[in-house]
Amino acid sequence: MIKSLKTRMILAFSGFSILLALFYWGLLALFLLFSEDTIFNQQVGIELKRQQTYYLQRGKFDQLPTGMSIYLGEEINSHPDADTIIRMPPGIDELEELNLHVANTTFQSKPLYIVYNVRNQDIDHDSLNWFNQIGLIVFMIVSITGAGVGILMGRRTARPILRLDERIQGLEKNAQFGETASFGPDEIGRLAHSFAEAYDRSQQFLIREKRFTREVSHELRTPTAVIRGALDILEVQPDNPAALQRIRRANNKTQQLIETFLLLGREENLSLSDEFLDSEYVCTMLAEQHQKNTSVPISFEQTEDPQLQILPPLFMVLLNNLLENAIRHTTEGEIRISLNKQQLTVADTGSGFPPDMLPQLGQAYLEGSSGQGLGLSIVVRICQQFGWSVKVDSETGNGSRVHILFS
Repeated sequence: MIKSLKTRMILAFSGFSILLALFYWGLLALFLLFSEDTIFNQQVGIELKRQQTYYLQRGKFDQLPTGMSIYLGEEINSHPDADTIIRMPPGIDELEELNLHVANTTFQSKPLYIVYNVRNQDIDHDSLNWFNQIGLIVFMIVSITGAGVGILMGRRTARPILRLDERIQGLEKNAQFGETASFGPDEIGRLAHSFAEAYDRSQQFLIREKRFTREVSHELRTPTAVIRGALDILEVQPDNPAALQRIRRANNKTQQLIETFLLLGREENLSLSDEFLDSEYVCTMLAEQHQKNTSVPISFEQTEDPQLQILPPLFMVLLNNLLENAIRHTTEGEIRISLNKQQLTVADTGSGFPPDMLPQLGQAYLEGSSGQGLGLSIVVRICQQFGWSVKVDSETGNGSRVHILFS
């Protein structure tokens, strides 16, 4: 079984061309054979007129071509099939069972017959040879042309398929498929485009899975440590209500984080809440919670309610990461949270980012970021779900300002 598409196309075109050439050659041959009777009738009719003209000029009939006989008046009775011939109406007709073609007319008040016995006659051999030669030439031309067209079409059709195969084989790990316009607008181009979409979607899925694992580990580390510390306290002081409260809060946060990251792991964009977020309450609560972990004052100001349709756990994860990054790099000065209808801003007076790091912010495990890379990566992931954008203004030694733009 031939596996090559190009070879199958070449053979298909070549075979079709050969069959087509044979069909027309045979059709012409059949036409020529069936037209013999017409040709013989034409020859008899022409000879009848020629003999009448010759007789009027010279008083006798001229020599007839091979197979023809001429009879005037009673002379027809000498023919072995005279009875049948005499009964034929005037004109030119064929006696197929006798292989005779007869021209019958009246000449000088007598019946004139020209009888053409074609039993041993054939169309001119030179004409047949010429026809066969022409047929053979046409057959060769059509066959070669068909094979050539098959080769051309096979190569042309197989070329983009082979390029698609090379592109697929050459894809590196985590690389995108790339452009598909060069494959053309036909079925192969649509196949390449569909494959590219499926491939890029699978790559994005793998990236989300890896990020999901890293981000869950990053975010769950804090509540896990809180639970472990509280358990240590409970081993010493079994009736310590504060330790139990810390375990309860850490457990709630863990559940919220799990739900949040499962939502972020989905492929489609999400409108996660039918109700508007109470942004002032959430921001105030988180500012108070984080104030316990730093001596730097944390302030919050809201001028307008942005009316965000986002689940509270998602917004809390977003703001938590921004505040934790700010606290981690701010030892003096202040941290300010401001919220209005257009944006959320978290500004600090900490160490800031080096200028060469700004273009890479938002990438997971950013080298040299001391943990900020993954935190901002989570922020970027959440913003992408809602079509928000992230803008960072920072100078080394002069703090940072992270803006979440809602439109």
